[in-house]
Amino acid sequence: MVCMLTPNGEFSIASALSLVRSHSNRSLGAACIWHRSLPITISFFMFRLVSDRLPLLEQLRRFGVQGPSRCCCCIDPQEERLNHMFCTGEAARQVWKVFEIQERRSSRISSARHMAIAWWIQPAPHRYFAFVYRLLPSLICWELWRARTSALMQGGGYKVNTDGCSLGNPGMSGGGGLLRDSQEGFLFGFSCFFGVITSLHAELQALVYRVELDDLLRFQSLFQSITHCFREANKPSDRLAKMGATRGSDALFDSFVELPPMARGDIRMDRLGFPSFWRRIL
Repeated sequence: MVCMLTPNGEFSIASALSLVRSHSNRSLGAACIWHRSLPITISFFMFRLVSDRLPLLEQLRRFGVQGPSRCCCCIDPQEERLNHMFCTGEAARQVWKVFEIQERRSSRISSARHMAIAWWIQPAPHRYFAFVYRLLPSLICWELWRARTSALMQGGGYKVNTDGCSLGNPGMSGGGGLLRDSQEGFLFGFSCFFGVITSLHAELQALVYRVELDDLLRFQSLFQSITHCFREANKPSDRLAKMGATRGSDALFDSFVELPPMARGDIRMDRLGFPSFWRRIL
């Protein structure tokens, strides 16, 4: 196979990026979502929003995750759906109305995607207004999302992330986990060694590490949900699990400074909302 993007015919990441970034392949929506003045976190968020890939309870039910699907943006809570959260809900309507240019224009729009496009194609009397129109939908939707997540965690709460790995499957296995509060503050962490088992057994053992069944039954009323996430969204725990498998011993971390430097970096990136990627060497 010969790559036509490079003189020597070999594929390279730089050549692929140059093709993707070429102006002939960019739509107005892509240009607004991936605007250079937007933080990359907001761009990824907006891309997931217009693709209907946000982890709302409506979406989570498709993967078998059940929960109280009620919005946090209305006095009389409605079912939590994407268009309701970002367009037709009480909080969304009030926010869009503040920035409204044409009177009652937003009242005729019933979807978040339509609302964003209406702003992106809004005629601007000056290039500075055009700049604002391109960025405003992403910023408004991002703040609505932040308000939603803050409301869900109102009153405090704790989140436990665990992960297990097996180097060989079956092979030398380990587990790791973190306990954090509602503000993503570190409270406790662990890395453990399980011996030679499969990756599935390592995942399960990490989930109940040093926890007895009686303890689970005693505190089951405090658990809101147990959900699965991909490795990219659980990078700190994944790193601690690999550390347990390679070191062959258990370790407990009572403070943030006791964690390995790479795990501390993962937690900082996670707290700032930076997306993470899994690189596969072909």
